[in-house]
Amino acid sequence: MPIFTYHCPNCLSRETRVTGVDDQVVRCLVCGCDMRRPADQEALFRAYK
Repeated sequence: MPIFTYHCPNCLSRETRVTGVDDQVVRCLVCGCDMRRPADQEALFRAYK
């Protein structure tokens, strides 16, 4: 599984997690809000397929 960095829009926390390619949203461990990963990481991953 690839490693992605996720950003929380609520508390501005950043986390790096090992997740599946389709895991666009994960739960923030700090505030519980939905975290999203930036679109540029997705484009980079597709370029290496």
